[in-house]
Amino acid sequence: MDTIIRRDSCKIYGMMCGDEGWRHVPPELAEERMVNQWGSREFVRLISFGTNSVLFNLGESAAARVYRRNRKNYDARFYGEMNPYFLMDSSFAGINHGVFFSMELVMVIKTICNRILSRQAGFYNRRRKNNVSRDIEKTKEYRGELLATLNKVENLEISEIGEMEKVLLESQQINPIIEKIKYLLDLVESELDLLYQNSTNRLINILTVLGLILSVAGVVTQVIPLVR
Repeated sequence: MDTIIRRDSCKIYGMMCGDEGWRHVPPELAEERMVNQWGSREFVRLISFGTNSVLFNLGESAAARVYRRNRKNYDARFYGEMNPYFLMDSSFAGINHGVFFSMELVMVIKTICNRILSRQAGFYNRRRKNNVSRDIEKTKEYRGELLATLNKVENLEISEIGEMEKVLLESQQINPIIEKIKYLLDLVESELDLLYQNSTNRLINILTVLGLILSVAGVVTQVIPLVR
């Protein structure tokens, strides 16, 4: 597989990036664009760059036939028969080796992240002015949504995403989006603290004014009998 990729690096680059001028691309540049790869078998290789990916599945190669033969012997010894998964020869691109499902999972994560970022402007536009309690309520709701999003994404990454999914995540540049959401969460939490502080200061000011009024009223009630 490595030999094929090195030999046809410019062709693969042109196919992956849709570059009709692939014949004029330096091999070094093509190899640099294809550095993000995954392959758990010598006859399988996933190459990903940006939003584009190419899967090589040499299912009829000598290496693949040896693999299936060894797999058949192993399964017959321990399970009685070979798992049909290893004999699957789908005509749909990406079904073998789970690439299609991995891409679907990564796109779901990307959609969740972009959705929460796109709602940022709408969140601030919906907030009412000069209503601290309402602003606090809306900001807490938004903060909760951000936390829920991060939990979904990070739990998926920790518990379910394998090496292939990590390659796709890196190619889709999802990690910077996650970091942007974390930064946005920090800003929202800072704003929430400021809103609480403003609310507390307003309450303190009101209590202070009331205290002054009561003090003045007390002084006046004491002075009036003396004047009489």
